[in-house]
Amino acid sequence: MASNGIGNDLELVERVELRFALADTDTQLASAVDSFLVPLIGKLSSTTPGVQAKVMQLLSHINARIKAAPQIALPVKPLIVHLLAGANTATIARNFSVVYLELALDRASTNSKTDRAQFAPLLLAAIPAAIGSTDPAKHPLTLKLASLVARSATNALDFPPLSPAALAARDTLFAALATDAEWATIHDALAYALRQPSGLPNLTNGEQWSTAKRTLISLIHWWTPADKAAWARSYALFVGTCDPVAIVADHAETTWRKNKVDVEDARLVKAILGLYLAQPTEQETPTPATVAVKTKVLAWVVKSKTAANAFPELLKVVFDAMFGKGTTAKIQAGGVGFLQWVARSVCLYLPIRDLFAGADMTDTCRRINPFWTVLLPFWFPEL
Repeated sequence: MASNGIGNDLELVERVELRFALADTDTQLASAVDSFLVPLIGKLSSTTPGVQAKVMQLLSHINARIKAAPQIALPVKPLIVHLLAGANTATIARNFSVVYLELALDRASTNSKTDRAQFAPLLLAAIPAAIGSTDPAKHPLTLKLASLVARSATNALDFPPLSPAALAARDTLFAALATDAEWATIHDALAYALRQPSGLPNLTNGEQWSTAKRTLISLIHWWTPADKAAWARSYALFVGTCDPVAIVADHAETTWRKNKVDVEDARLVKAILGLYLAQPTEQETPTPATVAVKTKVLAWVVKSKTAANAFPELLKVVFDAMFGKGTTAKIQAGGVGFLQWVARSVCLYLPIRDLFAGADMTDTCRRINPFWTVLLPFWFPEL
């Protein structure tokens, strides 16, 4: 369905419409769908007047016909490849690709392990292409794409990938995504999905959702490189350890321990403190962190000197733990422990030469961590 110019787009769409009109049997319809569905979706990006409306009309006709013929398979891989085009396609075209991908995976044969094992890595690669530079928590396709990844990977990918087909698929994925930014987007999207308390699209059953989460955690561990956006990878696994479902949290905890975590990475610290504070995005309703999440975060931050100097987040966390609405004795104990860790860490950071040179320790503390500007007057009024 290649076009010699934008003026030919409308004519091409009309010719495809005729092909579908002449498809009398399911076999002919399946052939037309396989050949023309993805190019037709691509024409939604056309700037030629009347083309988009014509394509929408034809897609409506196709939907009605394939709905009545559930045995007709849709082209999964070409739809994913179309998503991989990313910035080269219009938003409406990407949205339609995801809609048809959901239907295509529903109809994909569950007996074809090799094919399904190829879909999940491709879908992972499609996440940064479809989302672009947008925050995954703000993009409407994030949860749908995460759902597609989970559904295609469950009981299909090898954990760990040992078969030649699985290793080849993983190598292809690693080669396709070379930058830290792309992997960070993937991990942020999966972390956002793991934070959801209920199911993703088409995964509303509680057991299905727990299985999907465990699949995503295994996918992060075995199918993403440890040296690319390591902080985002660690954050996604940490989110899994906070899950209210024990089987998911235990799986994430086991996986977390197998990974090397840089507790001093400022981006990881900021993300985990943000998880405690439940900072809402523009499209999210503020949802307070649960007691389990707060307890988990407070137990982790006392291992990081960077967390002890993350101003003003540490101040918000300490005061929320001590006096926040709905705080518990366990959270308060964690808050006190974090406050003690802050004091110890600042003392460890004091330059030795300043101590022996008789420098003003108060000014040194304040210079190293602004948090002391707030607390020192209360603890030591004479300073």
